[in-house]
Formats: sequence, C-alpha cells, structure tokens
Amino acid sequence: MNSIKNLPYKLERSGNIGIFAFNGELNSEHERDLTLILMKAIYNTDRAVLNLKKVTEINSNCLQLLNTAYCTSIRLKKPLIITEIPKKYLSDMYKCSSGKRTNCPPHIENIQEENKREIHHGTFMSARNLAEAVMLQSIEDLWDPAHRKESKDFFCGDAFNICSELVGLDSKNKFRLIQLLEKAGYKWFS
Repeated sequence: MNSIKNLPYKLERSGNIGIFAFNGELNSEHERDLTLILMKAIYNTDRAVLNLKKVTEINSNCLQLLNTAYCTSIRLKKPLIITEIPKKYLSDMYKCSSGKRTNCPPHIENIQEENKREIHHGTFMSARNLAEAVMLQSIEDLWDPAHRKESKDFFCGDAFNICSELVGLDSKNKFRLIQLLEKAGYKWFS
C-alpha cells in the first residue's frame, strides 16, 4: 500500500498503464496528495484507471479535483477510466462546467451530458473505455510477433464481439475495421 502523507492508495503498473486503487475517505486533509496522484495518473501514464471501490466518503473539494482531472484528461485525449464510483457521487463525477475551477472546454460539457445518460452505476463508461483500450492494444499487437497470436485470437473470438458491442460498433463497422487492418497490411492467414 502506497501513501503520499495520509492518502492510502495502491498503484499497480503494467507497462505504461497505471491502476490507482484508493481506500478510505477523500477529504480536506487529502486534497494536496490527491492532486499529486491525479497529476501522476494523467501525465506519467498512457492510460490510468482510478478505482474508487474502497472509498467511503468524498468531500466536495476532492470530488471537484476528480472531476477536473477527468475533464483535463479528456482535453489531453488521455481519458481517465474511473471505476467503482460510489453511487451517491455518480451524478457529479462526470459534470464538466465552464466555471473557473475546471479546465473543460465547452464542447466537453456536451459530451459529458451525452455520456451521463449512458452511464449505469458508473460502470458503462469505464467498461467502454476499457474495451476501446483493449481493441487498440490488440490492433497494435497484430504487428508484434510476440503478441500476434493472442491478438489474432482476440479478433477471431468472442472477445472482439463483446468489446465491439461495448464500444458501439455494429456488424458493418466491425467488418470495416477488419478490412482497414487488411489494407494496412495485416495478413490474417499467413
């Protein structure tokens, strides 16, 4: 268990992906520490997952920090995946306002309103982001001899169908993706 002063959290790394699991309360005494961890999550990883499953309470300032970090990550095109959000904070978690405390451009507010309608207890958007990440990694792995077999198995199996459904790809667009990979030079049967 890591701790920056008083904020207990667990950090797991896999390559340049960081999973930050928080424990206990996120309150005024944790604001500075939380800010440092969120900066680390956004700027020192390619993909960061924030797991709030074991968080019991989030004060308004820490909720605003999480919200600002999420909006900033979208603006930087490195969206944070926030999982296991306590239900009572869900409606405020993905709000990006154009007020002085957030960094979200106005168009992000519209995206967030659309996404908020799709969220079911904080899991849908996280699952969607994770499915996108898995699909992108599998595409990249097609050209890596060390991971080509697993990637090919992904695209030929149920995992691709499940991820496609979460991402919102219909059969026509799945076929187009496969065609795009072939045009990019991937040989399925070589």
